[in-house]
Amino acid sequence: MKQAIWITYDLGIKGDYEELYSWLADHEAKECGDNVAFLK
Repeated sequence: MKQAIWITYDLGIKGDYEELYSWLADHEAKECGDNVAFLK
């Protein structure tokens, strides 16, 4: 069974966005605007 997940994030100017974007890509997340992603 798959679940839908919405993620919002704000890591500030020193956040590890590279690691976050890598994780989102690994989970096939879809970008849904500024600082929002959707994944199943």
